[in-house]
Amino acid sequence: TDWITVGSNNNSNSCGLLVYISFASTTTTSHVEQSAQTVLNLPVLTTGLWGDGESSTSSVLSLAAQVDPTTTSSCSLVIVPQANLVSKVKQMGKSIQYHGQIDKKRGE
Repeated sequence: TDWITVGSNNNSNSCGLLVYISFASTTTTSHVEQSAQTVLNLPVLTTGLWGDGESSTSSVLSLAAQVDPTTTSSCSLVIVPQANLVSKVKQMGKSIQYHGQIDKKRGE
């Protein structure tokens, strides 16, 4: 596992998006590609303070395109596989069962 630091105390021009994702057993390559495009193009990031009235939302892709290699600015995307997103709560919240989850080998 490689660990990457997103931003630092000296860098106010960094942003990032943490995405938890899981795929069902019926997922196709087309679904994965569409999901990737959605995550990259969804305008949910801001470089200013949220709600400051001055900064607008941007996508990871558009912010990454604006990164200046001569500065320490960055835009990061972290994707975390999360099996329990494809699950069903059972016994009135006392247990969880993983239904229709993609098998490990195909999911990799």
